[in-house]
Amino acid sequence: MRSHPPATRRLRGERRGAGPRGRRTSSRRRAERAARAELQEGLGWLRGFPAGDAWCVLPRLGRERGSRARLRREPLDEASRRERFRTSRCALRALERRFPRALERVVGEVGAWRARVELRLRALGERSEGGEWLAARELLSARPRKLRRAWGRWLADPELAPLGQAAVWAFLDEAELLTQAPRRLARWEPWLRELLRRAPDHGLELALRACEDSSARGWGPLLAALGDPRRWEVPQTGAEEARSFAARVRESARFQRGSGAPRPCSPRPLAAGPRLLRDALELS
Repeated sequence: MRSHPPATRRLRGERRGAGPRGRRTSSRRRAERAARAELQEGLGWLRGFPAGDAWCVLPRLGRERGSRARLRREPLDEASRRERFRTSRCALRALERRFPRALERVVGEVGAWRARVELRLRALGERSEGGEWLAARELLSARPRKLRRAWGRWLADPELAPLGQAAVWAFLDEAELLTQAPRRLARWEPWLRELLRRAPDHGLELALRACEDSSARGWGPLLAALGDPRRWEVPQTGAEEARSFAARVRESARFQRGSGAPRPCSPRPLAAGPRLLRDALELS
């Protein structure tokens, strides 16, 4: 029987992950995957905002794939709200009990994470005097005056109020996003107005995505294109123009994701607003 030097045997064991360290690493990764799955299953729906009798779930940017990465509108009557509220409370306790170590690696400091979840649950459990969902102003009532003023102009504008309401709910427990979002929205305001007039639901989703992306620089060209009325009014002509325009959409999306692609030029004015909006949402 051939024998291998100790160093060779050790390398083979490490390569297979068969040693104690490899087994511990594998076990940690399994625990983290299980914790993430249970976190998403039990509490993932909390990140969102109300829309009438529905609840819109806004998955975190880059955490989901395919259709689950898109904004999801789910019916939420009073009975289903109470049931979800109960199961989320149970999930919160179960996660801390089942994954005392893995949970910290997934969410960071567990006490701070629990406080953020509790904040969302309290907001979901409360109602205004008329029995409606809490308005954004009520959610911000205990926040610093400067932050309330920053959001105030958005919430007072009839065209922009739906976006302001959705953003305050969606970023309620994310202090940095809640502070940065008004500044970003103000930078894109003229384009957002046009986009929200043309496509209220999808425009709102894209605006929220732009707010939460840590690299906001690439969103300007994309939103400028979508906020140009000519994109919605000038007839599109020719298959070659369509292919060229689609290539520029992909270029904008790559730049937006920070891939290092050169800054895209403004596309030719085509009535391609709906297609550009759809492609941007699928690639964001």
